[in-house]
Amino acid sequence: GSDSELVVSTVGGEDVEAEFLLTRLPTQHSLSAGNRHWSSIFDLTRLPRKVHDVLSLMLLLPLGAVITAFFHTVIGWRTVGIFTPALIALSFILADWRTGVVVFALAISLGMVTRSLVEPLRLLMVARLSFMLTLVVIFLVLTVSCLDYFRWTPSADAVLLPIVILTLTIEKIYSSTIEEGAKNTAYLLLATIVVSFCCYLLLGWKSIGLLVLHLPEVHCFTLAVLILLGRYTGYRLTELFRFRDLAFAQVS
Repeated sequence: GSDSELVVSTVGGEDVEAEFLLTRLPTQHSLSAGNRHWSSIFDLTRLPRKVHDVLSLMLLLPLGAVITAFFHTVIGWRTVGIFTPALIALSFILADWRTGVVVFALAISLGMVTRSLVEPLRLLMVARLSFMLTLVVIFLVLTVSCLDYFRWTPSADAVLLPIVILTLTIEKIYSSTIEEGAKNTAYLLLATIVVSFCCYLLLGWKSIGLLVLHLPEVHCFTLAVLILLGRYTGYRLTELFRFRDLAFAQVS
């Protein structure tokens, strides 16, 4: 409460105990007509506090892109989509990651089975993706109902995944299985999980998110790192491992 606002009220109560937790909230910057200036656009802390957490996560997404670019360019790991790992990590930050991992695994497994069943229909790509999107939505809705029935989760947010990303992931995994084989696809999916986990650790770092919220110009360094990664022409670590026998033969 504040000022003279009533906090606790009882009628005929006995042995009433009350505990209070006082937290000082940061002062919001008000932009009246007299102190408006165009530079205040870059002061993100003036925005309502309820959007700070969302903006912090959004400002961390470029750092997730840096992680993905590093794994692609320097290490040589391919993932299912370029930004899929960061988006999956973001969905686990916004929801319950334990339930999300289970739902993600079940959705991928079910999607692969249904995708193989749809293949004989020889649908066009747009109709096929729309068909898969419908199945994913139905699956997630039924999952929410099942979790609520068993009282495993209080809300649907625990299984909230980017539905479109999940649908495209199923399509890409299936296509990779046909073109490159199950073994290479397993490596691709494993790399995606590892990169998503690294992005999850970064996106869950609230102090970094608050830092970027207060100093969004930090992303000038992010752009510089991405330019350096984009101009990298050296060997990837996986290539050094793949051609190690040739390197040893040249030395000998």
